[in-house]
Amino acid sequence: MLAMMLLLLQGSDSGVIVACTVMGVCFWLDRKQTGHWEVYFLFLAAVALGMCRWGKWMLYLGTFDILLQDGIAKKLAAWQGWIPVAAGCLLLWGACRRIPENKKKILQEGVLCCALAGIAVVLAWYLHRLLVIDFAEWGNRRGRLWQMAWMGFRKGNLHQKLLGAGPDCFASYLGELLPGGTVLFDKGYFEGSVFTNAHNEWLTTLVNMGLLGVAAYAAVFITALQTYRKNFLAVLLLLTYGIHSLISFQQVLNAPLFFLILGLCEAAARGEKTKTNQMDTDEELLEAI
Repeated sequence: MLAMMLLLLQGSDSGVIVACTVMGVCFWLDRKQTGHWEVYFLFLAAVALGMCRWGKWMLYLGTFDILLQDGIAKKLAAWQGWIPVAAGCLLLWGACRRIPENKKKILQEGVLCCALAGIAVVLAWYLHRLLVIDFAEWGNRRGRLWQMAWMGFRKGNLHQKLLGAGPDCFASYLGELLPGGTVLFDKGYFEGSVFTNAHNEWLTTLVNMGLLGVAAYAAVFITALQTYRKNFLAVLLLLTYGIHSLISFQQVLNAPLFFLILGLCEAAARGEKTKTNQMDTDEELLEAI
C-alpha cells in the first residue's frame, strides 16, 4: 500500500501511469482466478484511504509544501475524491464476495469496460491538451528539452553524430553548444536547474553515444523480442519499459531491474531448452534399447 502511495506522491505524472498500468495488468491477468479481485479491490480501498489520511496529516503537520507546488503529487494529496473511490472499491469488494462464481464474469466485464472507457476519456482529454498548448511547454518543458537535444545532435560533426559526446556528457555538450545550456526554468521549484538528460532515453543516447549507440541500445530490445517473444513477462517488460523510456530516463532502480528480468527470461529459455534436449536424449535411448 505504501509503495503504491509513493508512486502517486513521487511528483511524476509517469509514476501515476505506472501505478495504474501495474494494477490494470494485475486485474486483467487474474480475472479468472477465484478470490484475487476481492484482494485488489480491498487493496485499492486501502490506498485511497491512505492517500486521504496522508494529505490531511501533511497539512496538519505543516509539511504539505515539500511536495512539488506545480506537480501532480500535491493535487493528488489534496484531492477530495479519495473517499468516494474507497467507498466504490469497498462496494465492489463486497459484491465480489457475495456474487456466485458463475455470475462474476458479468461484473468483471462491466468493470473492465468502465476502465477502458475511463482510459479513452483520459486519452481524449490529454490529446486535446496537446493540440492547444505549445509543444515546447509540454511535459514540464520536455518538448523544449527534446528540441534542444535534437538541435545538439544536428549541430555536431560526423564524429559526434556517430559516437556521441560521451557517456553522461549531455549537459556539458549542450552547455557549450547552446546559449544557457540546459537550464529551462528561471523561476519556481526548478529555477536554475541543469538538466543532465533529455528525459527521453533514446534522445539522451543519441547525444551521448551517437547513432551507433542508439543502434546498440535498440538491438537490446529487438534481440530480446525475437528471443523471448513467447514469454509473456519479457513482452510485457519490453513494452512497458520501452514506452516509459520515451518520456523518462534510466534510474538506479528501473534500469537494473530491466536487465535482471531479461536475465530471468534467458534462464527460463535455457531451462526449457535443456529440458527439451533431455527429452530428446531419453527418446533416443529408448529407441536404441
